[in-house]
Amino acid sequence: MKEQSFINLCSSSLQVLVRNPLISLASLFLYLILILLSNLSSQVKPYMTTTLLTTLWLILYGAVALLLGSFIFSGMIGLSAQAQKKGISKNSLIKIFFSSALKYGWKNMQIILLIIAIGALITFLSIQIASLTLSVIGDSASIALLFLLQLAGIIGVMSFFYLASFYLVLDKNSTIASIKTSISSVKKHFLFISWSLLFFFSISGLLSILSNKVEIPYFITELVYALILFPFFVVYSTKLAAYYMED
Repeated sequence: MKEQSFINLCSSSLQVLVRNPLISLASLFLYLILILLSNLSSQVKPYMTTTLLTTLWLILYGAVALLLGSFIFSGMIGLSAQAQKKGISKNSLIKIFFSSALKYGWKNMQIILLIIAIGALITFLSIQIASLTLSVIGDSASIALLFLLQLAGIIGVMSFFYLASFYLVLDKNSTIASIKTSISSVKKHFLFISWSLLFFFSISGLLSILSNKVEIPYFITELVYALILFPFFVVYSTKLAAYYMED
């Protein structure tokens, strides 16, 4: 199967996003919910007077944020998939969004939890390896090594799970089947998918650097993430998964 053109894929994804701003509104909805949960957590924390209570609250907060995020993410994939076919009308928005969210949210959370666990393991191992070399190669080299190890872990390991959430919704698969399909697709198209992930991580990192250097207000940076970057990532990835489903 002929590989997609990266430029064409980006261009067509932007066109879908521009024609269907409701996808960005769903992303903004997720962003506002996370802000609300964060503010609620700040209000509750002073009442957590013991380590046990604090730990339990953090677990509850994380679980609720993850669950809501998984449901909304699944809904966004459903919206994006519909946009590939005929666009999204206001009348169909609620049905499409909640249908995908309710049907796949719980399964999607399982996939996201697996990705988070793998990411945490990669970070832990990278820190341990960089720490062992600290006395030999020095601080700057150890920091560079840590970055390279984490990048290698993301590209070399986590990338295999990248499309699982999208196959879950698009192909109406089980959690395990979606992960297997994602791994299979990445094996066939490793270079292109690695480049895609590197592109999004680079844009995110560049935005963070510019925010610090130019002193852009925090909420503006977050709005760019919520209204542009994350929705674009979802549309792009949905189109990519749909294209590979034909493989």
